[in-house]
Amino acid sequence: MKRIDSELSVKKGDKVTTSGLGGIFPKGILIGEVTKVETDDYGLTKSAYIKPAADFTMLDHVIIAKRSSVSVDGSDGASTNKTVGDEK
Repeated sequence: MKRIDSELSVKKGDKVTTSGLGGIFPKGILIGEVTKVETDDYGLTKSAYIKPAADFTMLDHVIIAKRSSVSVDGSDGASTNKTVGDEK
């Protein structure tokens, strides 16, 4: 995990679980355990290395969840991207 606030207490052995905030996974699913914590060069953020709770060599069943996403190119397509002063 990257960009953890340096004020937060994260230490080796901490358990990492899902928060449920993204709406994809429910709260409380075990992801893994923190094995190492490093602070960045400026002391602003931390990175934590996490050992997965799942044994990926013993997978019997896999579920693939396909999500669609909307891509935005930045233009509005209706020619309303006028600069100030172009109103007519």
